Amino acid sequence: MSFYKFPSVWNFKERGRGPPNKWAVRMKMEIKNVYVAGLIGKRLQELETLQSRCHTFIDILQKDLDVVKQNLKEYQAEQKELDGFLKKERR
Repeated sequence: MSFYKFPSVWNFKERGRGPPNKWAVRMKMEIKNVYVAGLIGKRLQELETLQSRCHTFIDILQKDLDVVKQNLKEYQAEQKELDGFLKKERR
């Protein structure tokens, strides 16, 4: 995960000012916290959407697997029938 580089306007030393006061430092941290919380919320929403899509995909695959199992059972029943018929014909 890469870290976001905050805009340089929040870096007081780059702007040529002296040491910031406590209020400015607190506001800077609040802005960063709100921004990071927004990013986390956005990622969480994306993950929930992805999870929903995965569950949908798994359901589709499960239905396909059930159909394949049913077809296999039918095929095996037909094979047994044919094998029985061929054994009778050989006798």
